[in-house]
Amino acid sequence: MKYKIEGTLKQKMNVREFGKNNTPVQTIVIDIKQKFDSLIPIDFIGSDKVEMLESISEGQDVAVEFYVGGREWQGKYFVSLKGQDIQFEKPMVNKDLPF
Repeated sequence: MKYKIEGTLKQKMNVREFGKNNTPVQTIVIDIKQKFDSLIPIDFIGSDKVEMLESISEGQDVAVEFYVGGREWQGKYFVSLKGQDIQFEKPMVNKDLPF
């Protein structure tokens, strides 16, 4: 099931490699500005997904579509959020200004 959240990009972590194939993974942290539990980490997995993050900067307002996944490891359960798409407003550049 796909979900969508909106918020501000708080942090964009370094790209790391994962697994046997050295798949690139980049985690971003979105601040959804709630009173509690407002920082949401989302992983973007694969070179095509990581490339989507190149043109955004910390502090930008974004909308992120993601899937919720889970797994068990040594009797403990973990939840992961896997980014599917990200939308953001590109800064306007007005070339008609004289200065």
